[in-house]
Amino acid sequence: MSMNTAAETAKHYLVDGVNSPIRTGASGDGEMLFIQSGSGSKVTALDGTVYVDYVLAYGPLLLGHAHPAVVSAVTQQVQLGTVFGACSVLEAEFAKRIQSVYPTMETMRFVNSGAEATLNAMRLARGITGRSKIIQFRGCYHGHITPGADTDRLLCDYNDSASVQALMESESIAGIIVEPVCGNMGVIAPEPGFLTTLRSLTSASGSLLIFDEVMTGFRSALGGAQSLYTIQPDITCLAKVVGGGLPCAVVGGRTEYMHYFSPKGSVYQAGTFSGNPLCMAAGIAAIDTIVQTQASERAAATATTLAAELRACSARYATPVSVAQVGSMLSVFFSDKCPKSFADVQQSQTALFPSYYAAMKAAGVLIPPSPFEAYFVSSVHDASDVAAMVRGLDEFLATQ
Repeated sequence: MSMNTAAETAKHYLVDGVNSPIRTGASGDGEMLFIQSGSGSKVTALDGTVYVDYVLAYGPLLLGHAHPAVVSAVTQQVQLGTVFGACSVLEAEFAKRIQSVYPTMETMRFVNSGAEATLNAMRLARGITGRSKIIQFRGCYHGHITPGADTDRLLCDYNDSASVQALMESESIAGIIVEPVCGNMGVIAPEPGFLTTLRSLTSASGSLLIFDEVMTGFRSALGGAQSLYTIQPDITCLAKVVGGGLPCAVVGGRTEYMHYFSPKGSVYQAGTFSGNPLCMAAGIAAIDTIVQTQASERAAATATTLAAELRACSARYATPVSVAQVGSMLSVFFSDKCPKSFADVQQSQTALFPSYYAAMKAAGVLIPPSPFEAYFVSSVHDASDVAAMVRGLDEFLATQ
């Protein structure tokens, strides 16, 4: 089946042919990309083209595609059953491993996606404090917001401590939810003192500080951004990497707060597939392998090399390019300096992105088909993969 035929068939049955809007490729080259397999740092498209993959399913595949340890664990568990609607010893085993890396997550509740985790974390903050308003930051994504919930959402600019302080002084705030390192508008690191200010303001006001580490967990560092910047949030949300490539997420924090969830508390939360043994088995295998092989550190080292070589490449050309990188996450912006907020991102030359994306694809490299997404490096990307991306950028800049 050709790519075009696959797209036509998909559009007949699915909303615009996709189950997530970015997959239309509208912000890239306008083509729907169908992948038939992945192995290590590479994916093979439906037409047989092999690409170096810096999308990695938008972050989960820190170990690369189809890592043998994860494949083995899932294969063994699927033969025993996938979901029971009852308890499994794997749940506590997985939670124990998470807590060993994220000690602030004293007690946990497993859910099925990052959006579900962040939604429930915000519900928890409201239930604990009896307040309704949550501070969020422009350009950050924490799941879908309904019109009703939107009225209780107060927006600030990321890295703008003064605006947060002003809101905290004028409003009754249940909590602040933040990507400690932004990834959903491209990679933006916190300015010195920003996260510390959020911690101080929430502690002083009786509000909760929620770290959305769905993307940064295991990627900004093994212990996430909270270990990298030595900030202890009240509640942490993990997803993506934690599930080893399967749909799994977790909300965790101080036991006194987590016990506000039902059945101990009044914040009702439940899920048919929450903590299912298939995802637990995959997560256990993934965390064990990540820790044993120092996968977070190795991926970050490769990303550091890649960022340095991309900067060196771009320095030879007039087109302004900045490269932001934290751990194994990075972004290329067409601007003189790395953005500090969503407003800065919007001022970069996003009009260059479609041709840049097409040039990367022609060079055999996949990046997210949007200028507002982070790139991800795995522990199995190697020097040839780095060279491929640098070559793609070089070929693009040479045409500008």
